[in-house]
Amino acid sequence: MVDADVITNLYDAFKAKFTDAPDGITNGLYDALQGRMYEDEAEAGASLPYAVFSIITSPKDRTFTEEYRDSLLQLDLFSDMSFGSAIIKNIYYQASILYDECAMDITGSTLVWCRETNLIKSIEEVETLYSGTSRVYHWVVEFEIRTSLN
Repeated sequence: MVDADVITNLYDAFKAKFTDAPDGITNGLYDALQGRMYEDEAEAGASLPYAVFSIITSPKDRTFTEEYRDSLLQLDLFSDMSFGSAIIKNIYYQASILYDECAMDITGSTLVWCRETNLIKSIEEVETLYSGTSRVYHWVVEFEIRTSLN
């Protein structure tokens, strides 16, 4: 499998876990973000709250019989400070429930593990569509994802 396919399939699996709605029931993270999760960059003027996910690094680790890939996936969470910290805390909680030690179907690979490894909290100013700029909570959650090539 071509390296780009491995990364694309991981992106697809991560997003599918977010959007999957068995029996029409969405997960808590999807509900908390109102479906707003973007790959690599949010659309201009995106409504808060939202999340952006990116693969930061994805080196190969080969043994004599298998090929592993240890990917670091960053999930950036954004929420307007005017609503208080309860919203960002819930979004983080829901992200942890959905992705930490989860099962995930990845085309062409087998998930060995997906585990939360880091949380970084900050406050920033971002441009918004209607109010110009807003002070927002920006929490970064990092997940280590180890896959084995099928």
